[in-house]
Amino acid sequence: MKAFKLNNILKAGDIITVRVKNAKGARPAFQLEQEPLVQGALVAIEPTTGYIRAMVGGYDFNKSEFNRALYAKRQAGSVFKPIIYATSLDHGFTPASTIIDEPVNYPSETFGGWEPANYDEEFHGPTRLREALAYSRNIVTIKLLEKAGVEHAIDFARAVGIKGPFPHNLTLALGSLSVTPLEITSAFCVFAREGIRMKPIAVKYITDLKGNILENNEPRGKRVINPQTAFLTTSMLEDVVKYGTGWRAKSLKKTVAGKTGTTNDYRDAWFVGYTPGLAAGVWVGFDNQRVLGEKETGSKAAAPIWVSFMKDALSVISPLTSERKEDTKPFSIPDGIVTATIDPLTGLLATFQSEKMIEFFKEGTAPVVHSTELERSLVRIQKEVLKEISKEIKQEKKE
Repeated sequence: MKAFKLNNILKAGDIITVRVKNAKGARPAFQLEQEPLVQGALVAIEPTTGYIRAMVGGYDFNKSEFNRALYAKRQAGSVFKPIIYATSLDHGFTPASTIIDEPVNYPSETFGGWEPANYDEEFHGPTRLREALAYSRNIVTIKLLEKAGVEHAIDFARAVGIKGPFPHNLTLALGSLSVTPLEITSAFCVFAREGIRMKPIAVKYITDLKGNILENNEPRGKRVINPQTAFLTTSMLEDVVKYGTGWRAKSLKKTVAGKTGTTNDYRDAWFVGYTPGLAAGVWVGFDNQRVLGEKETGSKAAAPIWVSFMKDALSVISPLTSERKEDTKPFSIPDGIVTATIDPLTGLLATFQSEKMIEFFKEGTAPVVHSTELERSLVRIQKEVLKEISKEIKQEKKE
């Protein structure tokens, strides 16, 4: 290697990809980089106006002019789950409602029986909806969709701007439909905008050489869901970041709500999130839908890109986006929202003997019954039994 000379393998006119390894001193050091094969897309929208503030359609426009942010319809995976949970809030459920996370089997003419599992391949017993969304629990989401209604979820999705086509079955709970980055990011903006859907705007206005305005696209919004549902969904998505699968976004040190998404065999990785002033969605995957790699989840492959972009984007204060100055303040709470102190184990009202947490509810939906020691004991037993069942199933798979 002592005799190695760069001009032995390169000649004048060759183009190589490098990254700056060290910029200190008089002679910066560079490191050879491999041109990435994986593709990605990013779109950022201002929820209050619908203005598209940034868009990246792929790695290199010179090599591929296909704009993945606009046209790449890819499986949504778990990034679609907030739609299911928001739907349930309009059909009798609250963030404190509990659903049992347990083995389930659905008849299927194609597969003989569909036995969905959680990402961690464990069962967690009675689980509050807030916790289930934070940890992206598949079984709870499927059972929730079954109770809330597939058609209701599809109607809700269309209302917030997701076009479909939709599978009219329970696989919708796991995001089996296909969406574009613009589509799903715009849908999340509805939650950030307190239930108002703003039409995405790429071109604000066009002028001629004399400055005369030839075309002017003003923000246009329409209320599509009630503000209480939007706020409760946002509140649950904040916990996805605080302690759930979207934990990497905590490094932003802003008020953030978001959701990770990972599809079958790690073919697509997503992270869509928002502050009060800016929403952004990131997709990572291969154009030919090959596997990204083991454990290349939305949290690992997409969330770091989102964080990197948002750190730069939120540092730029524009007179047109004054809301960004408020990104360290909480999301505003609309009228019609109340709080109650609940027992996190049962979702019922807390007592002196139980643990306690504050939960948000729509007026008239907060629990009126207090948690009892018997109920807490039953929940603990269910959780322990299902924990043992999880171990047995994992052991059977190994054998």
